[in-house]
Order: sequence, then structure tokens, then C-alpha cells
Amino acid sequence: MAMQWNDGDIWTCEVPLVAGEKVSFKFLIKEAGGNVQWESIPDRQVDIPNSERATIVGRFNNDETRCTDGDANDNEGGQLLGGAISRPDVELSSKVQWHGKDVTFMRSNEHTSDRTGTWDTTGLTGTALRLVEADRNAGSWWQKMQVVEEHLGWGKKPDLEALACCSIYLQWIALPSFKAEFTASVPLTRIRDIAHRNDIPMDLKNEIKHTLQNKLHRNAGPEDLIATQAMLARVTANPGEYSGDFVHEFRLFASELDDFFNASSLVDRLNEVKAALDDTQPIEEFMQALQH
Repeated sequence: MAMQWNDGDIWTCEVPLVAGEKVSFKFLIKEAGGNVQWESIPDRQVDIPNSERATIVGRFNNDETRCTDGDANDNEGGQLLGGAISRPDVELSSKVQWHGKDVTFMRSNEHTSDRTGTWDTTGLTGTALRLVEADRNAGSWWQKMQVVEEHLGWGKKPDLEALACCSIYLQWIALPSFKAEFTASVPLTRIRDIAHRNDIPMDLKNEIKHTLQNKLHRNAGPEDLIATQAMLARVTANPGEYSGDFVHEFRLFASELDDFFNASSLVDRLNEVKAALDDTQPIEEFMQALQH
């Protein structure tokens, strides 16, 4: 989430969050040349109050973080994060709770080409039933897109049920991004470089290579987001255990993978769309409505 500079060297942004929940975050500085500097402190942990609005205040690389009810009224320098709290029953993030298998870190090639899963059609009818049955034989993204094409393709006249079911299906399969940086001839090269670093233990190198690098190049899926977050939590659990440069590169990879799978928040996506529009008023009004 990009922040805006204000007088007094105060940086602010408004972030829709869920009241009553705990959030983790870090500040970063992104230079004009693209270099990114993350805070060297552990992730910040904040309990969001049960209120309409709240203000989170912190300084870069200072682990003291304050969260208070209401709008920002501090006039101190440093980094300031203003959070707009959404209703507890509204979840604005595109990420959902993981219901797949637990993450297993591999030190050798234990991947299989066999598809495993449960295609439970109990209680399903109409479009939902046909989507689940068709997905059983759709192993690739191309095949999954063909499943959707059967319902929404040229000449079709989909009803509201078909549109809703296909929208949910496309969200579930985590269709990858088509941004320019991900349509290059050699995508996701950062994880390859990370897996061949010489400043991490061999066991960790093998786990990154076989759990992430090889899997992503063979058959990337949303489960790789979960494995990456688990690995990130592991390598940042004890500050100083691994080199700062390695941790920095792995954080960048985790962020890139979120973008690759379109796993950014609704607000981030709206801001990306807004940047390409001449008339941004509809999006701004929609984002204001979300905050209230």
C-alpha cells in the first residue's frame, strides 16, 4: 500500500481493515530506482479496535507501534499509517482462509504429476455442478479457462447464476497476473537466484529449490502462496539467523508472488485501476463507501 507524503515529513494512507482482528505489517522504503528497503525489526502486531475508524502510528525501524480510536491527530514526524476500519462482517482482502493440505518443505524432488483433490458435488446443481465436474479433468490454467468459456464464451447468454459461479471459480483457481513483468520469457527468476545463494544452509537451499522453485516452474498454484508465507515466517522468526540480504530478497519474492497470483487486496487493485483512468471519481466514491 503506497503512502502519501505530508508536511512535517509525515507519511499517511487509509487502509480498510476488519474491526476486532489482529494485523501484522511492516513499513518499507521504495527508491526511485526500484530498490526496496524493509524495516529490520520484527513484523508489527496490532489489535484493531472495534470502532468505525482508528489510527496506527509508527516510525520506520522503531518497533514501537500505537493504535488509537478515531482519526489521526498527531503532528509528529516519521511514518504514520491511518487505518479506516470496515465493519466486522466485511472482508476486503482477496485472500481467504487456506483449506488445502498442510505445507511440507521438501529437500528432494517429491512432486508428483498425479492430480489429487476432492471434487465434492453434494448439493450442487446447474452451473456450479457443471464447473466442479469439468474441473476434475482440467489440470492446467488453459483447460480451466476452457471450462469457463463453455459458460461465458462467444455466443453464450449467461444468466446471473452462471456469472456468479464463474466469478467464484476464477477467484478460486487464482488465475495468474498478465502484467508485463510476468509475461517475460523467464518469469519468477528471483526464486531461482535465491535457491542458488551461497549464504544460506544447504538444507534450506534444497527446501527452497524443491518446495518453491521447481513447483512454481512446473505447476504453480495458490498452494505456493501458502508455502511461501510459511517459509517467510520461518526465515524471519529469529532476526539475525539468516543474512539480511537473503531475507530482503525473499520478502521481495513473496511480494512478487502475491502480485503474480493477483492476491493483493481489493484496495490495491482499485488503486491500480484508478491510475489508468481519466475519470477516477466512481472508484474514489466506491472506496469511500467501503470505509463507512
